[in-house]
Amino acid sequence: MARSADPGHQAGPASTSASERIELVRRGFAAYESGDIEGALELMHPDVLVHASREFLNSGTFHGHEGFLRWIGQWNEAWESFEQEVVDLEAVGERHVIASVHQTARGAGSGVVVEQDAAYLWDVREGRAVYVGLHVDREQAARVAFEREAQDH
Repeated sequence: MARSADPGHQAGPASTSASERIELVRRGFAAYESGDIEGALELMHPDVLVHASREFLNSGTFHGHEGFLRWIGQWNEAWESFEQEVVDLEAVGERHVIASVHQTARGAGSGVVVEQDAAYLWDVREGRAVYVGLHVDREQAARVAFEREAQDH
């Protein structure tokens, strides 16, 4: 399979089943929630593309494992505590999984508690995430999944 400079937009067939994709995302969230960041990184391609929609405090695009670490570092600095519960995992299209989550956080310094629902989109190829996106809801994540897959056809 030919590799592009951006692993988040590699062309080619999916080689990971829907159940395998869902299990990979489940393991990724479990690793992150338990503090096993190395375990989460092992599930991501070294050149993973991470994107958070502009509606979030840590919005932007981040590249590779280093970018992922910078992204979560910015997020964790903003909160005294942060928890997220995976509400649903759904395989979408040929390569994607949408993880609907409920997040609860307490602001660092302010102590203000914030709760919100959000949706992560993972693009899984050859058993690793090449894209992880944070979106405001499942519908936005699904639109992005279908746009990403349409680019490959």
